[in-house]
Amino acid sequence: MMWWTSFRRERNIRRFLIALSRQRVVLVAQPGNFWIIERAPTGMPEQDEAIATCRMRGWIDVLEDAVPKGEWDAQGMPDLQRSFKRTEPLYRLTDSGWSVINRVQTWLIATFVVSVLAVLATLLYQ
Repeated sequence: MMWWTSFRRERNIRRFLIALSRQRVVLVAQPGNFWIIERAPTGMPEQDEAIATCRMRGWIDVLEDAVPKGEWDAQGMPDLQRSFKRTEPLYRLTDSGWSVINRVQTWLIATFVVSVLAVLATLLYQ
């Protein structure tokens, strides 16, 4: 059962990377050039472990440290009573993080295997 736990953890890490790639800046609030970011990953299972693993593997970097974090109410206004009282780092994907999302290594291996099989087929059937 150890392989299943490892597979589940890797899947959660990949889901976190995909969720991180979907965040986007919607508004730059003035004064102060505050970024309003939507679709930021929050509340994912084992998110702290996924962040630590991604940083260790070099898939994400800290873009800004101690960014105010909060939520919006139903009317689209910030809830100043309970929001924006905490800070968290803002992360960005590195090139290797994008490669993991796009499964570049898997494509390279598959391409290599197909090309080796094509060479072998050519040599055998000449």
